[in-house]
This record gives sequence, structure tokens and C-alpha cells, in this order.
Amino acid sequence: MGHRWRKSENNRQVLIEKMEIRNLRINYLRKLKGYRAEGRPIFFMDESYVHSTTTKQSAWGDSSSEGLKTPISKGPRLIIVHAGSENRFVKGALLTFQSGKKKRRLS
Repeated sequence: MGHRWRKSENNRQVLIEKMEIRNLRINYLRKLKGYRAEGRPIFFMDESYVHSTTTKQSAWGDSSSEGLKTPISKGPRLIIVHAGSENRFVKGALLTFQSGKKKRRLS
């Protein structure tokens, strides 16, 4: 994204970004502020994922068994994409699919 690390005068590392990236962000924030002032609804889209082998780190049990083993391989992931505003999600915008699969939509 055009970022790089530089050391400052007090020998601490600071993140430096390209002026072009900075200007794009400022322009985006100004437009967003204007849209909010006009009362326009603002929607955002985000993604997340869940590993198919996700397990809890601890569980209730007695000493008669070892319990669940943590899998060595992470395996495939379930990718989740959705769009929404501060009030609601966009109907029909949910997209879920398994990583590594082609043309197989789960929702």
C-alpha cells in the first residue's frame, strides 16, 4: 500500500506512507463526512473467515479422558462476506464459500 518503516530522531520506528495514499484517504474521509451531513446511508462491506478445524482451547471434563486434540493442519476455511450499515445488513448481500473451491457458493 505504499508504506515503509523509517527510524525517527529518537531511534523509534515510525510508519511512513506515500503522499498519494494519504491524499486518497483524506479525500475518502471528506466525502464520507459530506455524505453523512446529507443524511445519506453509509454501507460498508467486510470479510472474515473461520477455519474448519477451529477448536476451543479448554473444555470442562474429568481426568478419565484426554479430551479434544488440537488439529495440526488448519485445513480449508469458510470465507464470509457481508455488507451493512449501522442499522442493518443488506438483504441478499451475504456471501459464504469454502476456500480453494471454484464456483461453489454456499449461500
